[in-house]
Amino acid sequence: MVVIAITAILTACMFPGLTAARNSALKLICSSHLHSLSTALIMYTSDNNENLPESQMAAAGRPLDQMALSVPDPDDSGSNRFVLDGLGNLVDINNFGSYCDSAQCLFCPAHTNTHDFERYEKQINITLDMVESANEQIWSNYQYVGQKPRGEDDDGLLTKMKDREVMITDGFRTRADFNHVRGMNRLYGDGSIGWWQDVTEKFYEALPETPIQNSEQQMLYFNQAWGVFAERERD
Repeated sequence: MVVIAITAILTACMFPGLTAARNSALKLICSSHLHSLSTALIMYTSDNNENLPESQMAAAGRPLDQMALSVPDPDDSGSNRFVLDGLGNLVDINNFGSYCDSAQCLFCPAHTNTHDFERYEKQINITLDMVESANEQIWSNYQYVGQKPRGEDDDGLLTKMKDREVMITDGFRTRADFNHVRGMNRLYGDGSIGWWQDVTEKFYEALPETPIQNSEQQMLYFNQAWGVFAERERD
């Protein structure tokens, strides 16, 4: 019993260190995924007159929903047909070929909500083939913020890559989608990737607890959360 007790105490002492090591590993893998997406974005813009992937969610003023890889086909409303959107265009085999080695780079290893790669693997293939399907919409674990919502810039939608503009971050459609809780990786237009620390969890607390459909409410939450990030960036 004494030996078991001592073993239990020593194991408990190790847990904080093991948890920290695991979190660091997940952040590193997440950063690697963003590196793959950086390369994919560069290749995509090179093939598309330097234009970023189009986001119907951004055009509709729904920035929180820019985690979507597919959206209902706007040209065939009422059907079960989906078309790729935002970052989903990077895995479009019908347009120059996929820019990602694997669609798995669009899913963060630290994600604990229901939008994981295993859930959508078959659906991604169906959507790429552009066939009608009764399956659900596909959500990434990363937020496409490179294309800003209309009205945020004087020129409307931001369509070009800019060196110090944030292109992609960890997903934040809801609190459950914010993969690392106390910070996030972000990819800039110049290809650089860095970790943004938020030990007070203010960004997380500024996010909605459940998905929001109304575009005005989405903009309110987005501006609230992004304001926390922008303020810390200036510091």
